[in-house]
Amino acid sequence: MAFLTLTLGLSFFFAPQPKPIDWDNISFSTTSSSLLYFKNVRSYYYNISPDEKAPFVLYRLKRRIRDSSRHYLQFIIVNNPLQDEAYLFAELSPVSKKYPALSVRFNNNEVFELPALLKNEDHYRLGAKVFNHLINNEKMYLCSGPDTLTELFAEKKTNLSAEIILEDYFKLTDKQ
Repeated sequence: MAFLTLTLGLSFFFAPQPKPIDWDNISFSTTSSSLLYFKNVRSYYYNISPDEKAPFVLYRLKRRIRDSSRHYLQFIIVNNPLQDEAYLFAELSPVSKKYPALSVRFNNNEVFELPALLKNEDHYRLGAKVFNHLINNEKMYLCSGPDTLTELFAEKKTNLSAEIILEDYFKLTDKQ
């Protein structure tokens, strides 16, 4: 019994820490083992909905924010089973979409323009930047032009939700 307790204690003490994502090396491909792990273990934490227009499966975290009157940024995992690829999609709250010239300003004053989110690569880059800032406990802000609308992921619940979905996505695409 003492050996089991010691082993469990050491496994928690030496658990791997999330590593920063290299957001320049973009790949959407998934391996069969990472997809199997995601579908069998991690998908329990997601609402799963097939896209009616295309052969995609959308994974939205069950614990996501659903308050349409708040400013927020959330992520969705989009699985393309025909090509063994998974994409990350950044989704703004309905109230945030009404503002012009939206951007995410990071703690180091780096700015990511949100109208530029036209390609999968842009959603990926934003997700990687957000994930790197989350694991380093750095602040991010949603801005409209020069005005700051809100601090993103300021609450523990929103921070944890974003970290979970981004970590799951980067494990699914073998970046983590």
